Formats: sequence, structure tokens, C-alpha cells
Amino acid sequence: LCFHSTAREAKRWSNESWVALGKELSDRGYQVVLPWGNVAEKAVSKEIAKNIPNALVPPAFSIEDAFSVIAGASLTVGVDTGLTHLAAVLGKPTVEIYCDSPRWKTEGYWTSNIRNVGDTQSPPSVAEVIAASLSLLA
Repeated sequence: LCFHSTAREAKRWSNESWVALGKELSDRGYQVVLPWGNVAEKAVSKEIAKNIPNALVPPAFSIEDAFSVIAGASLTVGVDTGLTHLAAVLGKPTVEIYCDSPRWKTEGYWTSNIRNVGDTQSPPSVAEVIAASLSLLA
């Protein structure tokens, strides 16, 4: 699962970065799923997905449904947003991406299933996110 959307534009990771991550995961046999919460986010999901082999933009789902969607994921990668943090709380392998919020405020630290990358005004590189993702999938 790739949670690219967040409440504040400055907290987003670039579409190009999501595509690069998605291609790497796809090349390794994973299907990239790009959930969305509103029409604008759906358009971004579709834009990212068209550049990643076999990527899926799912139909809308409720917050209640998010629990089962997350439970079925091999990996969740997302920006500083509620669904990313929910995946971490549920104990799923989770990469939390920080682009413009202080990592120390919300980072997951209670399990080895979480990787925190980036920080305020210091988004992580694609290589950092790929390395964090692959370490959780190993």
C-alpha cells in the first residue's frame, strides 16, 4: 500500500519518487496499491499508477474498511498521515515518510516493523525509501 496523500501539500513526497519506488517494488513482484480519499487524491493515484506496471487504484473505502485493507498488505509506505500511522499501530511492516513535519512528534518507534525516513524540510531520497522498504520485506 502506498499512502501518498496527506492533509498538507508540503508533507507530500513527489509523484516521481512514488513512481520510482513503485517500479522497484513491481520489479520484485509486488502489486502497488494507491488508495485515495477524495477526487483530487484519486487523480494523483491514477497519475502515479499509470507509470507503474500492474499498479492498482482501488475503489473508495471507508475508514472501517481500511483496517482489513491494511491487514492484507505485505508492506505499507506512506507520508505522515493517519492511515500510515494506523498501519504502524497494527504492527504491519511500515515505512513512514516525513517531508515537512517533525519526525520525532509522530514516528513509530515501538517495533522493528517500522522505518522512519526524512524529517522537516528534508524529504528522504528514493534510495532511502527503497532501502527501508526492502529491509522490511526481507
